[in-house]
Amino acid sequence: MTFSVDQTALVALLVESITYGICVTLSAATLMVFLRGDVHGRIIHKKLLATLAFMLVVATAHIILSFIRVFAGFIHHGENLATYFTSVGDPLVVGKNCFLLIQIGLGDSINIWRCHVVFGRKWWVIVFPLVLLVAGFVISVLLLVKESPNATIFSETPAIGTVFDTLTMVTNIYCTAAVTWRIWTTANFTTRVNSLKPLVLFILETSALYTSTLVIWLCTNLAKSLAEFVITDMLSPIIVGQSLFDYAVPCT
Repeated sequence: MTFSVDQTALVALLVESITYGICVTLSAATLMVFLRGDVHGRIIHKKLLATLAFMLVVATAHIILSFIRVFAGFIHHGENLATYFTSVGDPLVVGKNCFLLIQIGLGDSINIWRCHVVFGRKWWVIVFPLVLLVAGFVISVLLLVKESPNATIFSETPAIGTVFDTLTMVTNIYCTAAVTWRIWTTANFTTRVNSLKPLVLFILETSALYTSTLVIWLCTNLAKSLAEFVITDMLSPIIVGQSLFDYAVPCT
């Protein structure tokens, strides 16, 4: 079944609401666990925990703009729904894109931080993902600058968005593979089998969700499918959930 542009907007809002609810639940559980602190009663990684809280605020701002856009479309643009939801130069869409790009940058930064901590804070390990992070920031700025007020869905070439998505995906895969390899190889065989296998599987499974979402995002972008906008709205809360797991691993 093929959805129209306005129907896709409703589906995207529904999917984002579900993933946001899961994100809030995970965030509340994480806060309750880690606010208890370490054995001395101190909160673990205060700055990082504050960053995660800020990411939840960004996800909240993103879904609020999603609701405002859908309500504005159906209430004030009922006769021109297709035209309204086709436009991506609308300030609400630009605002959503800004929040999403901020969220992706923060998520990649936490992923890189986790890799840095697990490798004993050796800087050479994270040089490659840091380069990708900077490149992604530059490209995200180009994405926002390139967006014209009259732009419509797929009126612009998806090349820049494809490169940005690919950089984020490579960063996630690199950091996950490096952390998994480090944890698995620094313990003896008995420890790996008895204790580390569940942890390694946990890391791979949580990373697989975000990575697979990025792969689908890339494929829908290249295929110029409306499903891209459903995946786009899912990303912000998924990134928060992934970052919560990135936070938990070095603390275990």
